[in-house]
Amino acid sequence: MELCVDSVSHILDASGEALAVLKPKHDDFHIAAASRGFCEQTGYGHSELLAARLELLLQGLPTTMLSKSEQVRQQAFFEDARKQEVEVLPDLDIIQHCCRKDGSIFLRMLVAKACIVDDPRRCFILCSQLSLPEGRVTTEARRELHERARATLRQTAELLFGRSSLKNSQLAKPTAASSFYRERIQQNTLLQNNCSTVVRREATQLPRGCMVFGDCPLRPTLRGLEFRLRVNEVTESFKGLPLLGFTRKRPCDEADLYPSVAKCLGNSVFVGGFGEAYARDKEDNFTLGFKAPSQDEIESWSLQPGVALHKQSELVSLCAGDTLGCCYTWDGQLQMTHNHKVIMDFDLGRPPKKETEHYAVIDVSFSAVSLTFLADCSAEEHRRKPDNPDKVGDSDEEEKAVYLEPTNVTDFTDSTCLESDVEPFEIQQELSPEILLRDDDEDEEWHQELHVMSHSCSLGHVAHRAKESRRGIGLIGGTGLAALTAAACGLTLVGLAYYRLFEPRQRRSSSLMH
Repeated sequence: MELCVDSVSHILDASGEALAVLKPKHDDFHIAAASRGFCEQTGYGHSELLAARLELLLQGLPTTMLSKSEQVRQQAFFEDARKQEVEVLPDLDIIQHCCRKDGSIFLRMLVAKACIVDDPRRCFILCSQLSLPEGRVTTEARRELHERARATLRQTAELLFGRSSLKNSQLAKPTAASSFYRERIQQNTLLQNNCSTVVRREATQLPRGCMVFGDCPLRPTLRGLEFRLRVNEVTESFKGLPLLGFTRKRPCDEADLYPSVAKCLGNSVFVGGFGEAYARDKEDNFTLGFKAPSQDEIESWSLQPGVALHKQSELVSLCAGDTLGCCYTWDGQLQMTHNHKVIMDFDLGRPPKKETEHYAVIDVSFSAVSLTFLADCSAEEHRRKPDNPDKVGDSDEEEKAVYLEPTNVTDFTDSTCLESDVEPFEIQQELSPEILLRDDDEDEEWHQELHVMSHSCSLGHVAHRAKESRRGIGLIGGTGLAALTAAACGLTLVGLAYYRLFEPRQRRSSSLMH
């Protein structure tokens, strides 16, 4: 896409603001067009600004007035905008003294918006420059200026590039929770991979500042509400797990969408960190002060109560390729899983309301740098249901728990809901007390499908899928959590047992156990 300078300048002039468009050139961005207001504010003519970099406005500025931190943020924004994999990045705002052509100095706030167009991918940067009075700019004043400039930039971007420049509008609206909300994201957030992957910027310097919402409400499962994430990247600069949770607060493009800290989010529950859980029942976000919030404002639980934060130990160390899960059960339990194993389980005493929409919310914090939203568990169940459910086994209305004695094999084979040509269960004792569905060839996609079915499908459906895809599957059951998972499959386990549901005859010699 090439820009017509005259047409672009006309649109910029119509805004009545000091605007400029930057286009990529080599390894940086250069001014492609500027409004009359931008020229008047800087003292440069339009022809003098063309092909110049924004650093032109820093020439002649005393080094003591140069904000190195703001320049680093600006450069990082430009670098992220050039990355091919980045689809959505937050607007930039920096406050910096600048030097006009005549040498006079003025204080300005620069707000920049990345406008990404495709075929081929190019990123243009639309800038709004606001002149500020000398002196300290309050946080509230900065926020108001940012929102004003943001509205102008959004409207101008649509006029210049069409809605295709707003990547969040270009992407298809999801029908299940499989991507992140993109209309407004926090400053340290990048979205990739059709907005299903989130990356925390400056992850080695900042432990927080990258909270994201699911793009649509979660569909309930038999257990409750749940979602899963794949860990793509971690950092050793910080310890601790990200915070995962649920909120009844619908994400919207408003300035107060994000709280200063994740646990302050209204109508939310969170689990993670070093073994903590939080719940806030009030609708508005809580504003932190000098004192810790009361239990009435934010109720909290901990696996390490009374231990100072810097002395708390990690429950697990994250690695790239790990899977994290979060489940909010219908009886009010909030759980976090690591590689399908429950590592935190808190009774919040406040079950989710079935009639209310809930959104996934993730604070990509501490050791987590990049996470990918895996498919909505309920959506996977719905998508994979066979065309003729009558051949699968018991229907939902007819499904009953089967009580098994680990030593009783012969009586069990006739009481299952499996098809007659599926091999009977084989029971072995004293195996792992973990809950896991395993596969011979370690196919990741098949493993994820099994995990989803273990929480949301009947045993007959699981067996049908195994038979249909000619795969081997097994269930390792133990005490406590094993009964919960098995119940979701239509069984109740007693004791420790290993059940082989189905394995193709030609692979009979291989074992499901590793």
